[in-house]
Amino acid sequence: MNDNVESFSIPAEIKQEAQEATLRLLPAKSKRLYEKEMVEFDNWRKKRGLGEGAITEEVLLAYFFNVEKHFAASSMWTKYSMLKSMLKVHKGIDISKYGKLTSYLKVGSRKYKTKKAKILERNQIEEFLKKAPDVEYLQVKVALILGVAGACRCNELTFLDISDVQDKGSYLYVLIPDTKTNI
Repeated sequence: MNDNVESFSIPAEIKQEAQEATLRLLPAKSKRLYEKEMVEFDNWRKKRGLGEGAITEEVLLAYFFNVEKHFAASSMWTKYSMLKSMLKVHKGIDISKYGKLTSYLKVGSRKYKTKKAKILERNQIEEFLKKAPDVEYLQVKVALILGVAGACRCNELTFLDISDVQDKGSYLYVLIPDTKTNI
């Protein structure tokens, strides 16, 4: 304990406020996914007869060994990240210090072969924009331009509505609702 800090009990109100602040550390938009991952981990532990306190590096290695049979390496890292946050917030356990676990995930990543996405070439995009009739494809063209220009993330494009685009004469004003960066 630090010599400059006197030992004292923390009032219940302060503990409650700290707990509420801690819960805000989880990303609001994906909180449900984090909670679902924690439930999956808890259910796996219960099926194996492990108690509440049985969250060790060994247990997590066994969990990811079983999860690996059903998921790609990239999904394994996502699951690790979500569990890391949930365990830190709810149990005060920092699994980022579990060297064997992170090494295990890294080894799994090395043997993973990424799938190459099919992409449009620049000339194909230009041809589509010039030749496709506006009557049928105007919304697709606008989405394509916004996507290629980097003005939107994929999920932001999916939530974009025609009412979010305003014609200002010499330019289009596009309101992107609910952005990741809140800008």
